[in-house]
Amino acid sequence: MRQKENYVMIGRGKAGWHAQVANISSSGGSLEKYVSEAIENCLVYDADLVDYDTFWDIVVKGPMVDTNLPEKTVKKFIENETRLVTDQEQFRAFDYVSLDVYETILRQLPGMRIGRVNHGQVTWE
Repeated sequence: MRQKENYVMIGRGKAGWHAQVANISSSGGSLEKYVSEAIENCLVYDADLVDYDTFWDIVVKGPMVDTNLPEKTVKKFIENETRLVTDQEQFRAFDYVSLDVYETILRQLPGMRIGRVNHGQVTWE
């Protein structure tokens, strides 16, 4: 029997809280529930104050996160290999990026809050 994995990313977009472990997402839970099942130092983001259209563009036109990819990497939709992200990288829908690259993208959105799970609580920056 496979052991349950803990969440590595928790986020609130425009439709409530969701969480991710490996490439499996959960939605509709509460922040408290997801935090209680998260790894230490889990990325938490809150896009509630981000402009709707700006966030929508990232969700629809931007890359998806693959928490299994090594740091600073991308797997382009058309390519069949994982490679390091370049300084001038342009991402599109259906590209996959590592968790740290996704965090960098989120940090560029005005109004985005970023935090980490620390001893079962979210510590916001």
